[in-house]
Order: sequence, then structure tokens, then C-alpha cells
Amino acid sequence: MKHQHLIVRAQGRNDVNPLQAEYLVREIIREIAMHIADVPGNPVVYDCAIPGNEGVTVAAVIEESHCVLHSWPGPAMTLYQFDLYSCADFNPLTVIRFLARTLDLYEIDGMLIDRTETLKLVGGHSVDTDARGRPVPKTRPCLNISGNG
Repeated sequence: MKHQHLIVRAQGRNDVNPLQAEYLVREIIREIAMHIADVPGNPVVYDCAIPGNEGVTVAAVIEESHCVLHSWPGPAMTLYQFDLYSCADFNPLTVIRFLARTLDLYEIDGMLIDRTETLKLVGGHSVDTDARGRPVPKTRPCLNISGNG
């Protein structure tokens, strides 16, 4: 059994309302052939109106673990934080490409952690998107675990 944890921070041109965010999370789960757990009220959708923290959060319990999307709209862009943990195998690039295409992301930082036996960084990188919305690598790493800046 694999234990993969994908964490993504991204900036996008498109904001989402609560219904759109829920649909997006459901589609990501479907895209990677996982299943929303049959739990009352799942997924949970929260539209926060607290000044300075306005945004939408969708948290889904999936049979394979969990999937969470947070968004904070801003005047020039929307900040997204995404978290997918699963004991089933999935392709992280499928998820990143889906998010990039759907949310018109132009800056994406992500990492994949293998949590099978310990916390092992499998991959982490930053990407921009080209004119067609396809992810392209940046020249800087998104993660510095050495403590050297």
C-alpha cells in the first residue's frame, strides 16, 4: 500500500464560488479514480466571510483518505492551497494539470511526500504555465530542506 501526500500552492486568474469549488474537488477525485466516502455532509463546503480570511474551503473524505481545496480571492489573483493524501496510487501530474487548466493557474509550487514508512520527499518543484495553460518548470526549486536559504 502506498501513502502519497500531494501539497500544492498556486496563484490563479479564476476565483471560485462554493459550488464551483465543490464541483472541482469532486472532479479531481473522479479524475484520479478515487471515491468520495459515503458520509453525511461529505464533502464539507465552507465560505468564510471573516475579514482578511475570505475564501472557500472544500474538504472531502475519500475512501482512500482526503482531498482539500482552499481559495483566497485577491484583487489581482486568487491564492489556492490544495492537499491530497491517499493510500492508493495516483499520478500527481494529473492533479496538477487538472488544477492548472481548470483554475487558469500561472504559478504552481508543489511537493509530493511518500509517507509509506517515513516522510520522504519524492518530488518538489515550481512551475509556471505557458500561453496554453500547460505547466512549465521554473528555474527555482519550491522546497529548500537544507536550511541554506
